[in-house]
Amino acid sequence: MGRGILFLTASRAIFLLTRLVYFFLLPRLLSSPAEYGNFVVAIGIAVAASTVFINGTQQAVSKLSAEEPALADAVRTAALRSRLWICALVLLAFFFGADALASLFNDAALAPLFRVGGIVVAANGFFAVLMGAANGTGRFGKQAFADIFMSLSKLALVLGAAAGAGSALASISGFAGAQVLGLAIAAVLIGVRPLEGNYPFKRLWQYESALLAFSLVMSIAVQSDLFLLKALLPAGESAGQAGLYAAAQIFAQVPAALTMSVNLVILPVVASAIARKADAEARESIEKLLGLALFAVLWACLLISLNAPVLIGLVYPAEYLPAAPALRVLVFGGAAFTMLSICTSIVTAASLPRVSFVLALVYLVATWG
Repeated sequence: MGRGILFLTASRAIFLLTRLVYFFLLPRLLSSPAEYGNFVVAIGIAVAASTVFINGTQQAVSKLSAEEPALADAVRTAALRSRLWICALVLLAFFFGADALASLFNDAALAPLFRVGGIVVAANGFFAVLMGAANGTGRFGKQAFADIFMSLSKLALVLGAAAGAGSALASISGFAGAQVLGLAIAAVLIGVRPLEGNYPFKRLWQYESALLAFSLVMSIAVQSDLFLLKALLPAGESAGQAGLYAAAQIFAQVPAALTMSVNLVILPVVASAIARKADAEARESIEKLLGLALFAVLWACLLISLNAPVLIGLVYPAEYLPAAPALRVLVFGGAAFTMLSICTSIVTAASLPRVSFVLALVYLVATWG
């Protein structure tokens, strides 16, 4: 478990660092906060939809693989086969629905960005299966390497596209290209060779569907504030304000990024212990990992909140400094979400995905209330 946390912490640290670097440079490569705002809204939609797969599918494949290691390859194969039609539907929905979605944000310029975002979501659907397969079978090193490669690819291709073309469309196209490239590397590392025989799709879907619903609610809860800001403000103001708010969001999500390794390790470890009826082992793992996560989250929140203007000024141009007051408060919301996410992973490991869904729904209602 210790090595797994180390590998995944390293991958999450690199993910966070590369994300900060390209969000540091993008406002300088793109023409204005409005252009940057359009990029973060479009990529926010793609990431929100991708998160449904990343959390729901990855957790389902990880748990089922950890519970029955002998069937892990069959679980992976069944999940990959089901992605073929699911991801095809996703691509069609983004392609034909982009104009209608852009109209909700009062900005027709977003439509082509949303279409490219569909590629990001579809690629993540397959990537989530492979990451779940690696996670559930304890191949944390390969999972971490694939994640690191993905992060570095996004850094290179997003910034390269932005520098070459200077547009939000070019930047999100680079993001999509990196996603496809990362999927190819993950396929080589983890394997996609189909096996003879079938894992019962009904069994996989019964478990995964509850987790997909849970992930959808959690994703809406995380992203809805930015989307509502963009949709409710007048068209001339919304993109710029969205850019400022997105600047604060980047730092507010640091606690979640720092503790993602705990979230990734805790589910297969606890699920495996429960399947072996090792209740004492499960309890000890939960206590250790929750304590570690809470310590990291509290310190990160305090440091970010107290130094909000410095952090915004360090990463973004001067016109983004009005985002600092929002960051002071927003980071504590990010901390609460982080701990809730870890707790729902524990509940999911105990074969109670519907309880996770209810907890997420309560969080969403509280967020909107």
